[in-house]
Amino acid sequence: AGAEKAGAEKAGAEKAGDERQGKSKGDAGGGVCAVDADPSAPYAANTLSALTMAEMVRRLVLFRSVCAASRFPNTTWEDTQQVLYGAQHSLFFRGEQWGGMSADPAIFMQSGVDIAAIDAQSNGLWRIFSKLGAGYSSSRARGEIINNGYACLPSSGSTPGAEFVLSARTSVPLDTTLVAAQALMHEVVANVVQLVFEGKIA
Repeated sequence: AGAEKAGAEKAGAEKAGDERQGKSKGDAGGGVCAVDADPSAPYAANTLSALTMAEMVRRLVLFRSVCAASRFPNTTWEDTQQVLYGAQHSLFFRGEQWGGMSADPAIFMQSGVDIAAIDAQSNGLWRIFSKLGAGYSSSRARGEIINNGYACLPSSGSTPGAEFVLSARTSVPLDTTLVAAQALMHEVVANVVQLVFEGKIA
């Protein structure tokens, strides 16, 4: 009787363990495992302003120029170069010269100028670093794009030069494909870059 009781208690413990793990009868044989959905966790709103993001880009790119108190903590110039240009000896992209923020897929800032002419006239001595963020916000039901960037485009001949940081955000209701948000971002950034080169924004 004692052995039977112990066996029953063991079976009861196994059943309780299976229930805690969301298992059902027949799971051991490859059946479906029913798991309770995770509880809905609170999420933190992204409250970074465009000014804050632009300042972060400035401090990152101009690491060697800003005062030590304004630099990202525990960060060296070598660390910053990894962010700007990618890993020096990449395990995945061997032989690639450009990476990091220099190889951002977004070309919004480049599209605002004749980058080919600037490249030719400056012998390639220009830089644009940028970071694209894009997605559909289910909580706000909007397609959103954020583009943070830095540009140093030197003057050459009749082409004026400019150095600036830029942070822009577009948000379009129900734009699940981000097509409208992207078109708006392209227009906005190109217009701002043109105004910078025309001296209307300093």
